[in-house]
Parts: sequence; C-alpha cells; structure tokens
Amino acid sequence: MTPEASFIVPTYRRAAVLEVAVPLFLGQRTDAAFEVIVVSDGPDPETDAVMARLAAPNLHYVALPENAGPSTARNRAIGMAKGRILVFVDDDSLIKPDFLARHLAHHAGHDDRLVTGPILDVTAPPEDMENPPPAGIFDRHFNPLPTGNASVARAHVTAVGGFDEGFREYGWEDPEFCARLMRRPLQTRFERAAPIYHWKPPAANRSLAARLRRELARGRNGARFHAKHPTLSVALQTKRWAGYRALDRLLDPVLRLDRRMLEVLAGGPEPGGLMAVLLLAHAEIEGGRGREVPENGA
Repeated sequence: MTPEASFIVPTYRRAAVLEVAVPLFLGQRTDAAFEVIVVSDGPDPETDAVMARLAAPNLHYVALPENAGPSTARNRAIGMAKGRILVFVDDDSLIKPDFLARHLAHHAGHDDRLVTGPILDVTAPPEDMENPPPAGIFDRHFNPLPTGNASVARAHVTAVGGFDEGFREYGWEDPEFCARLMRRPLQTRFERAAPIYHWKPPAANRSLAARLRRELARGRNGARFHAKHPTLSVALQTKRWAGYRALDRLLDPVLRLDRRMLEVLAGGPEPGGLMAVLLLAHAEIEGGRGREVPENGA
C-alpha cells in the first residue's frame, strides 16, 4: 500500500534519543498508511544497532557514507519517500499518538497547505506520552517552517529542489529552504493540538567554547543564506546587517572580543553574563566574515 505520509528524520550520533523517539513515530494511531524514514548523517555503529532493534515494515533506515550535513540527510530521506505528505521531525521530537492524524486532517483534500505545531522544550521525556502536558496559549511560535514539526505536500518540496546541500554546518538551512518553499502557493495552518516535545537532555558539552564554535558555523551558513536571499530581513536575522558589524568593530578594541574569543577557544577561562552574550554574537559575525578557527582554538 502506498503511504499517505512519510516522516523525514535526519539524525547524527543520537542513538539513545532515537530509541525513545522512533517508537513514538511508529506508534501513530491513524487509518492512513505511513512510513518513517531515518537517515544517519554519517556512519555510526550505535545508531545502526538501535535501528536494527526497532526494525518494522514501514521503517526505513540508511546511513550516509560520510558526515555531509542535515540538508543532505533530509534530501536523501525525501528521495526515498513515497508519501504524498512529508512530515518533518527531528530525531529528538517526541510526539503523541494522534500527532500524524492531526497533521493529515489539514491536508485532507488539499495539496496547498503547510502545517506546523507547537514546540515544547523538555529535558526528559514526559512520563505519559498518551497525555503529556498540553501546549499553552503562549506556546505558539512564529517560525513558518520548523523542521522539528511541519508537514507539506512532497510535490512542493521537490518543486523547489529540496534543501541546499551547501549548508554542511550548523544553522540556517531550514529558513533558507523555507524562503524558497514559501514562494509556492501555500496556505499555512497552525495545529495547537499537535505539539512536539523537543527533548534536550543535559548536554555533555555546553561549554562556552563549544557554543562559540557553533556560532562561527552559524555565521558561515548565515553568509550563504544572505548571499542567496539578500534582503534586510535575512541580513538582520543572520547579523549580516552593516550596523551589527560596525558595532562589533567598535566594541572589539574596547572589550578585546576577538582576543577573548580565541582565549576561550584555546581552553582559557569562560566568562559569563553579558560578556558571554557579546562573545557569541562576535563569533557569529566573524563566521559570517569567513572566519574559521581550528578545533583547538589556536
């Protein structure tokens, strides 16, 4: 039977999270046929082992031969998908049993809708996924296409060429894809009763140095996003606006932002508070200028 919907799930070295999330994807209560497609962004024996244990007729899993970024992983899953509707979730998206049914209700008889739902951050899976805490009136986000909780007809995704695989690092591949997708004749719908519980376990590495490297990568991707969509809105989002960069240049010699960033990346003391915020902004701006820093920060 041809599936009506295909879950698109990129993953990267998150075996323990998949062990919780994938059964929730497979356990959807709906009359519609559906499939779950998980693509590992590079080889990982632990992920292979978990996916082998979770094997099911409508679960499809492949591992890319090398780490190529989430855009490439999603595109591989999209290429494998047979469903009319693509349901984008992350590997740490925990969902209720009626999640898919609520998304598909909006697509019934319609190929022109983009459906999203609330995203609730949790540090541990809710104890009862049948009746987890509901989304509140303030849990509405304004992201037009969060790839942790969105669904759209596959025809629209393929028409715009999927995700840009030039985004190999962290950041901005989702908004860039959305910018192209929203040029299609789509109506947006927000389904409050279909939240995802965005599971973020206490990270092993929340150091400022790790966050700075992430912001450098975000800045490099931001430059690519802005080059493709050179609007004021994108410039403001990605800190490519000239005013941000001028302020950064003004503050750098006074607060020694660049020197302190390099010291932190090299294993030096990590400041907190406002200084940490300024360093993170400086890293994103520097990434946008093409800055790359070796893993040891030297």
